[in-house]
Amino acid sequence: MRPRFFLSVGRRQSDAVEISDYEGSRLAALGMTALDVGPGAFLAIGAPAPVVFPGGVIVGELYRRGGGGGVVRTVSEREAELITRSEGQELIDAFWGSYVAILRHPHTGALRVVRAPFGHLPCYVVTYADAVTAASDTSLLVALAEYHPSLDWTAIAWHLAIRDLRFPRTCLAGIEELHGGEALTIDLAAKRESIWSPWKFANNRERIRDEGAAVETVRQAVMSTLRVHAFDEASSILLLSGGIDLDRGRGAQRGGSPLWMPDAHDARSDRR
Repeated sequence: MRPRFFLSVGRRQSDAVEISDYEGSRLAALGMTALDVGPGAFLAIGAPAPVVFPGGVIVGELYRRGGGGGVVRTVSEREAELITRSEGQELIDAFWGSYVAILRHPHTGALRVVRAPFGHLPCYVVTYADAVTAASDTSLLVALAEYHPSLDWTAIAWHLAIRDLRFPRTCLAGIEELHGGEALTIDLAAKRESIWSPWKFANNRERIRDEGAAVETVRQAVMSTLRVHAFDEASSILLLSGGIDLDRGRGAQRGGSPLWMPDAHDARSDRR
């Protein structure tokens, strides 16, 4: 099931959002349950269960960098402390996956939303005068934040004219998208910032000058990623661009090789 979340945070102490502001019947109809994230905020989560620890909730898939074992279900006390104290930077440095994290700053108490650099779990944000809401999909904003969708024609023109550039502003009026590798601190300013950049890995010091070593590095990264994804699955099929079907099962996590299945019978495709 696709992870879902809805977060509403009061921008001032007088704008505190209470769980009682949301009817339990509405949450049940949406398949959502409320989680306590401290005063002034409301968080609802759908299945599957998130990673919960003091000071934070992580929705979606989380994996430890450089380690096996499949999806992370819990984090240690030390990991939780590092994640909250670093305001989410530890997630970028020590973990990977497709997640959105909601973190409570240990000193200021401000809530911070962090989206994984390459995660496909969306995070859409609507800012009101008294609150900021964030959700995994617009239907939750409609159902729980009384958002009324309308087209933003200026944003549509931007997206049509500059197709290769992603804007925070979406084509729905009033909705912004938190991009991968960005963090949103929710207070009076609702400040967003980038906490990950590809340029860190594109400088001369990180450059691999040996072509064979570069190929092997990419190969190992792909194989380890597939192995971790396959850890909790009995069998699965991955469709890759170019028409290659990759069947990866339990053998992949034991160090076996995936089975490549090119289809050369369809003359209309490039599966040759």
